[in-house]
Amino acid sequence: MTLKPKIEITKSMRSIFSSNSKEEDKVVLKNAIKYWEIDKKHINFANWLEKNVEDSLTYFDFHEFWWSKIRTSNCIERLNREIKRRTQIIGVFPNIESCEHLIGAILMEKNEDWMNENAYLSTKTN
Repeated sequence: MTLKPKIEITKSMRSIFSSNSKEEDKVVLKNAIKYWEIDKKHINFANWLEKNVEDSLTYFDFHEFWWSKIRTSNCIERLNREIKRRTQIIGVFPNIESCEHLIGAILMEKNEDWMNENAYLSTKTN
């Protein structure tokens, strides 16, 4: 290993998630696991890869059009940031129900955007 471990780990993860098929990804994953098992200092990372990464490849079960949109959690992170931004404006809620009401309204608004295809998961191409 010539690079720093963090950089090498990043490169390994990027190579795993940049494949063009689930089969290709599994080969890259197996090679990464073998690579990290060689150095006993990184055996925990190799074990983690083996146990967890294959579950992250379920996006391959969908049409290729969706891969870039569903392989990350960007959509839900954006939604959570919007909820946080809108609830912080209020500051202190008089009760839990009022907070739940605001969050429900935000979620309904976002759902409407998604249904009207004005959002991240739109099936329209430019």
